[in-house]
Amino acid sequence: MDRNPRFNEDTKFLNDCGKVRDLLWDTVGTNFSEIPQSYLAALRHDYNDGKVSMLELLDRVDLGPFASYDDYCEVFDRLLYCDPSEFPDPDAVVEVKTERLFLQQSEDFSEEGFDFAEGDLSYKVEKFLRKVLASVYTDGVSDVTDAEGHPPTDANNYLMAEDGKSFSGIFYDRAAEGNKTKEFPFTISQSGNERRVEY
Repeated sequence: MDRNPRFNEDTKFLNDCGKVRDLLWDTVGTNFSEIPQSYLAALRHDYNDGKVSMLELLDRVDLGPFASYDDYCEVFDRLLYCDPSEFPDPDAVVEVKTERLFLQQSEDFSEEGFDFAEGDLSYKVEKFLRKVLASVYTDGVSDVTDAEGHPPTDANNYLMAEDGKSFSGIFYDRAAEGNKTKEFPFTISQSGNERRVEY
């Protein structure tokens, strides 16, 4: 066993925050100002690689009353792992602009749109596809798979066509009326700056 007291500290923090994320959503939804500052202060964390958690600023984010769970998760995950230079004086922050949080994030189909060096690429690709699909199917996209029901993986080229110009598969709405799962085949293609979603 590693005697370093910080051994696995980052992993434990991330796992705990996964539970906190859903708890906060279930409790306050997008009304982040209702979260006590003393609770958010407990979500401060300095990672071993120099990054920091800025979840203490969540009560200063305004997503509006119609934000989806995916919108919330995106903001939560972005604040969960930040470069400290982005927030040199957290106590002086009055409002966190969501557009500033995602200024650096690209949604192109190029490799620059994904971080291939860190994390679970399968999760990142599925999250990206769910977000694009949710922009046209607003009832809620719960999962994205290939035609056989497998999530995006290296084995199915992350649902990307061989020419790299489109994604295709099936998306699911598991919270459909009557508790009956809806599923739709889809294709997402891009030509220049225009993205096309068909389902």
